[in-house]
Amino acid sequence: VLEGYSITKNSASTMLAMHALRKTLIKYYVQSLIFFTIRHSKFLEWIAMFLQTPQGSALSSDSAIERESMSFSTNIDVDYDIAKAGISRKRFRDEYIKWIKCCLGKREESQSSKRTLSLHDTVTLCFGMSILGRRALASASPSKLPNTMGILCGIHALLKNDIRISNPKDEWVFQDMEILKEVVSPAIKMALKLFQDHFIDSDQFEDLSVLYESSTQALADTVVAYEVYSLYSYRWKNND
Repeated sequence: VLEGYSITKNSASTMLAMHALRKTLIKYYVQSLIFFTIRHSKFLEWIAMFLQTPQGSALSSDSAIERESMSFSTNIDVDYDIAKAGISRKRFRDEYIKWIKCCLGKREESQSSKRTLSLHDTVTLCFGMSILGRRALASASPSKLPNTMGILCGIHALLKNDIRISNPKDEWVFQDMEILKEVVSPAIKMALKLFQDHFIDSDQFEDLSVLYESSTQALADTVVAYEVYSLYSYRWKNND
């Protein structure tokens, strides 16, 4: 018996019609992007690579800001800076620094050799990943606006691994396409799982250690897939 969510009982279009719930989903998406970035074996390589790119250099500044109306909005992004009309590094850091530190701490616990990591550089990479991921989500929107239909189309595309890089600023990811497969794609799936789970207890993920453990557990026992992706395909790819 496979446990799952019934789309007839959990209509995505209904749930995401509210600004507050869209904002919650996008927050889980950004947290998932950070989660998969920091725990990845190439994390240190990605930091070094990203800092050498024009986008990495731009986002390393404390005054960095990304403006793009079709990708970012005060209605869906908790780190949207109204005064600067975009996603600012400062607001991103204020909102996600505790989660970044939590993920870094868990990574250090699992590493045999301890190495001091630059928090500034880690924030820069995570900021860059969050911008990349959110623009990828928006790129599939036919309306070119971060509304319900736009987000649903973006989720649908990312679930199919149809990840489009439409902004030249994000072309740094072409240096390692593994980022799309092992960070962006699983992040939207994890966000959907966390989004559904938060309806059971909306306060449970306020405890970041609970959020981290839930994310880790979901990797082991949960499969979130595009509707035509069969269980057989999953088992074949994973040699199960």
